[in-house]
Amino acid sequence: MVKKSNENLIKESEKIKNTANKRSKKIRKLILGSEEKKNKINQLLTKVKKNEKKILEYSDQIKYMQSRNKKLKQEIVYLETKQGKTEAKRSENNKKNKKVLVKNGSKIIDKKEMILLQSSGTNQISKVPILCYHSFDNNGKYSVTPYKFKQQMDYLHKNNYKVISLNELVRHIEYEIPFNQKVCVITIDDGYKTAYDVAFPILKKYNFPATLFIYTDNFIDISPGALTWEQIREMMKYNISIQAHSHTHPILTKRKKSENYKRYLRRIRWELEIPKIILENKLNTKVDYFAFPGGGYNNKITEMARKAGYRALFNVELGIPKITDDKYRLKRITVSSEYSMRIFKKLITKGTF
Repeated sequence: MVKKSNENLIKESEKIKNTANKRSKKIRKLILGSEEKKNKINQLLTKVKKNEKKILEYSDQIKYMQSRNKKLKQEIVYLETKQGKTEAKRSENNKKNKKVLVKNGSKIIDKKEMILLQSSGTNQISKVPILCYHSFDNNGKYSVTPYKFKQQMDYLHKNNYKVISLNELVRHIEYEIPFNQKVCVITIDDGYKTAYDVAFPILKKYNFPATLFIYTDNFIDISPGALTWEQIREMMKYNISIQAHSHTHPILTKRKKSENYKRYLRRIRWELEIPKIILENKLNTKVDYFAFPGGGYNNKITEMARKAGYRALFNVELGIPKITDDKYRLKRITVSSEYSMRIFKKLITKGTF
C-alpha cells in the first residue's frame, strides 16, 4: 500500500512538474513576445517623432513661403497702383500738350518731333551701331580692360560719332527718319560695379549718354561685384538711362524640367513685368526697353514683352540695325576683350568682322 501511494505521489509530482514546465515556457514566450512588441512600438514611436519633426519643419517653410508671397503680392499691388497713378498723370499731361500731326511718308508724326529729328545737315545715315558691354575688368570674354574702353570711346569722339540715347534711336526708328551724321548707341548689361568705377568716369568725360540694362533679383546692392542703388541714382544724373534685363537673369527660351507650359509662360511673364515695376518705382524713371538675357528670345516671348509695355527690345545678334528695322528685334554688337581696335572699327562700320 505504501509503495503504491509513493508511486502515485511520484507520478503526480511529475505531472505537476510537466505542467509547470509547460506554463513556464508559455510565460517565457509571452515575455519574449511582449518585448518584441515593445521594441516594435518603440521603433514606431521614434519614426512618428521623426515624422512630426519633418512636419513641423515643412509647416514652418510653408508659413514662411506664404508670408513671403503675401508680402510680394502686397508690394506688386502697391507698385501697380503707384504706376497706374503715374500713367494717369502722364496721360493728363499729354492731353494738355496738344500735338500738331503731319505726314512723313506712310507715318503720321508730331510736327515738332519731325522738326527736331530733321535738324540741319545733308547726310542721310540710316544705320546705327548699338554697342553692348558687360564689365570692365578684363575678367572673361565679355569684359574689356579700362584701357580698351577708353581707347574705343576716344575713337568715337575723334571720328565725330554722335553718341545718342535709346529714346532718340527709337524715335528715329518709329518715324523712319534718317540721321544727318554718324551715330552710335552705348549699352551696358547686368549692372556690374565696374560700370560705375571704370565706364562712368570715361562716359562723363566725353559727355556720352548710355543705357544700363540691369536685373533686379538678389544682385544690385547685394552682390559685392554689383552696383548699388545709390551709384545708379548718381549715374542717372549724367544721362545714364536704366532699363530692364529681366528679374532673375535666366535664358527666357529655356523651360525648366519641373514646369509645364502654362507655368513656364507664367514665369516668363514675371521675368518681363516685375523688373519694369521695380525699376520704375525704385528709381522714379520710365522703363521702356528690355534686353533679353543671353539674347534668348522667340516670337512668343517678343509678343509677351510687347504686351508688358516695352517700347523696343534688344538682343545680341551681331549686326547694325537700320531705322527701317523691327524695333522689337534690334541687334547689338557685343564687345569682347578679344577684339583689337581694327576689329572694333570694322564692327561699328560694317557690323561684321
